[in-house]
Amino acid sequence: MSNRAQATIPHRHDYFELIFLEEGAGQHIIDYEPYEIKTPSFYFLSQGQIHFWKLEKGLAGKVLLFPREFLIPPATAFNHEGDVAIFNSLSKAPCVCLNDENLPKIHALFNEINDLAFFFINMLSK
Repeated sequence: MSNRAQATIPHRHDYFELIFLEEGAGQHIIDYEPYEIKTPSFYFLSQGQIHFWKLEKGLAGKVLLFPREFLIPPATAFNHEGDVAIFNSLSKAPCVCLNDENLPKIHALFNEINDLAFFFINMLSK
């Protein structure tokens, strides 16, 4: 995670965010509620949620950012706010903690996402 992803001032995004934390210590403040950082874990942030970090130890992990249209493509018949209810429900929990046996699968998944992103970037640049 870059320093920019570890912002210490309250801010909000106009996209959804999936944060996978492998290391770090301190608090993640979400909608002004403090949560102790637990690792390894996932945090789900919905559009418009306010968040920031009070860190005792820097964070290591991955962040996926995506617009609402990624969850609900505009061309589909399902195009109202209730369609993102599952993600919004997840974003109300402070975090989803993981056990170490799941980490190889999660690392493999992030590697596949990264490879796919580079594939599309190369295809678009041709």
